[in-house]
Amino acid sequence: MKQDGGPHPRPNDTEALLSAAFNSMRELVFIVDGDFNIVFANHKALSLCLPEGAGRTSVGHLVGENIFTRLRGYGDLPLLAVVEQQLDRPEHSPYGDKINARFQAATQAIPVEVCPSRFEFQRQNWVMMVVCDTRYRNDIHRFYYDRENELRDILDNMPDAILRVDSEQRLLYANEPALQCMPRSAAAIGLKINSLIGDSTLMEQINWSLQLVLSKHIQLEAVLHGVRSDLRVSRIYQARFIPEFTSQQTLKSVLVIARPASRQYFAEQQVRQTHEQLRQMTQKLQSSVENERKHMAREIHDELGQHLTSLRVGISLLGQNHPALQHEVEPLTQLVDGTIKVVRDIATQLRPAVLNMGLKPALIWLRDQFNKHRSGVCTLTIQPLPVSLCDDEVTAIFRVVQESLTNVQRHAKAREVEVKVLTKGKVVLICINDDGQGFDPGQVSDGAFGLLSMRERCMMKGWTFNIHSAPGKGSCVHIEIPYALPAPAKVYGSE
Repeated sequence: MKQDGGPHPRPNDTEALLSAAFNSMRELVFIVDGDFNIVFANHKALSLCLPEGAGRTSVGHLVGENIFTRLRGYGDLPLLAVVEQQLDRPEHSPYGDKINARFQAATQAIPVEVCPSRFEFQRQNWVMMVVCDTRYRNDIHRFYYDRENELRDILDNMPDAILRVDSEQRLLYANEPALQCMPRSAAAIGLKINSLIGDSTLMEQINWSLQLVLSKHIQLEAVLHGVRSDLRVSRIYQARFIPEFTSQQTLKSVLVIARPASRQYFAEQQVRQTHEQLRQMTQKLQSSVENERKHMAREIHDELGQHLTSLRVGISLLGQNHPALQHEVEPLTQLVDGTIKVVRDIATQLRPAVLNMGLKPALIWLRDQFNKHRSGVCTLTIQPLPVSLCDDEVTAIFRVVQESLTNVQRHAKAREVEVKVLTKGKVVLICINDDGQGFDPGQVSDGAFGLLSMRERCMMKGWTFNIHSAPGKGSCVHIEIPYALPAPAKVYGSE
């Protein structure tokens, strides 16, 4: 038979081996008889029980002493009864395999845990009691307990509502602001979120969002509107739902952080409302300016133009009736002709008369004016529109295209410009492309009021306005105008 390689103690050395083993333990080890009198104590027990200079390695000082003169319990039930109950029925003991107690050392009472176990030797019952000094562990527990309370105080004093729920939507944690949002905050932990909705619309929205996060396993951000019937106050929260996974990528819980955003939300609402009012005011102002231009152009063209024409006719008749004055009348006639031209140019600049004829004639006139006075070439493509545009819409498109062509002439140094009016689906597309030097739209100065006015005109009409450009790659102004086809007229009596 194969022999083990390690040495085996001789029978006479077994007692010394067990004694060395017990004496090397950090716990206090006592062996007591059936009456719980001490018959053995290891070195650790002796060092705590005996004062210094009393032979702290001699077990004789403790032999015969009842163990319960050293051990005291915490509850109303004597420690002896607790130990006997655990020894008699260890599997049903309500205290588990360890009992909390106090041990009277030589200088002080210390907290300990006692683990008793009965054994039989030489037909007698004995009990080995292992006593563990818990001071260091209790200090650690107290340290972490204090840190946990500090963290809990920090979380409770935060304005953010913080929740954590498990994969079954049971509430694992909620700080004080979160509990205040719940109808039954006193016993909320452990309940499912859907049972905490009550009259809180905020909890109802959190419940919907949690269902989405748990089903999709995605992080979610949402704006929540909470109204409590008992508070009659609307609260706005900016919430984040963060799924938490195990190392095996299994979803274990969801962290919810809801930050109060009522002040910011209502401030943004006020700014948005103010901006909308300013936009409406600007739209009315631009409409008033266009109407005033239209009126002034008509007055200048009709009234002043007619007076100048009558003046020219009178001067011409004066020259015909008095030939001697012909050399004096001719310069006056030229002066009146120049004034008539200036008046027509001013009227055209205020509002071209061609605008009254529709979009296509107006854009053709813009193209011709660009080609007449600029070195570049402008081409125009217009598809038939499925709807007719009102005068305000035609004027807005005309002004945007006019400003675009002006910018091309001033800054782009382009050789070719292309203006397109197309129909795609239920959208009218207007594109102004040039092959000029281009620019960076993100670096446009605040003084570029031309681009700002183009954008504002489109936004006031509800149109989409975009500029695509890059240095050396030309520019493209892109406008999208949605439209709705008129409903077909009903024909009665056709059935």
